[in-house]
Amino acid sequence: MAASEQWKITLFFKKFFDHWEPRYDVVPRKSNVEALIDLGLTPNQRKKVILALKAGDYFSGPTQERDQAHFGEGEIWEFGVDSNGVSIYIKLKIQESKDRVLMAKCLSFHRAKWIINYPYKENH
Repeated sequence: MAASEQWKITLFFKKFFDHWEPRYDVVPRKSNVEALIDLGLTPNQRKKVILALKAGDYFSGPTQERDQAHFGEGEIWEFGVDSNGVSIYIKLKIQESKDRVLMAKCLSFHRAKWIINYPYKENH
């Protein structure tokens, strides 16, 4: 994404956070559940980390959902944050539910498995 298109990240956050409550979902993957223990976070603290994301935390997206049969259509956005010296990988999506209501989803939240390059973060 070109620097001139950073507004798309801001627009994604607006839409994502508008739909985070009350119908948010963190996919209960083993890696997401184990990450809370690994990182010493509670589900509420994880929620606060997600709600505190900024455009500078962006590193990839939007890309199309690869597993549409399992997770439905939608664009994937990827972010990362540093928490107590640990890099955390966060993958988010806005998805339409079966009752046609938009729902914010966190598909991944765990320790990053690689070094994240932040194209818009100052002093990274």
